[in-house]
Amino acid sequence: MAKYLPILAITFTFLGILQCYANDDDSRKVYIVLLDPSLESTKDVALEFLAKVVEGRRPAESLVYVYENVVTGFAARLTVKEAEKLARFQGVLSVNPSQNYQIGDPTAYGLELSEKSAGEISPISS
Repeated sequence: MAKYLPILAITFTFLGILQCYANDDDSRKVYIVLLDPSLESTKDVALEFLAKVVEGRRPAESLVYVYENVVTGFAARLTVKEAEKLARFQGVLSVNPSQNYQIGDPTAYGLELSEKSAGEISPISS
């Protein structure tokens, strides 16, 4: 039994390290950050904001997407604490968790999926 103790100790240490990383990743969610339209919507601007709030990793690791066309802002993987801190900066209009919406069954709205072109929705013909 004593000869297996070092192996068990290494195994449990490794599992503990993995658990720490898993918990850290689980606590981060994607947030949509809307910025004042007078600011440029670029990767550099997003990274500047993230550099002020992210802890324990590089800002680029948190950046998910930069919105450049309709709104000024970016999406980033943040902890609740980081999101709250980011929301207090001048130039940040809002920081909200990303949400996915699903319309449900397309046939309930008079639509059906076309078999010839997967993914396109066409009206049901009478």
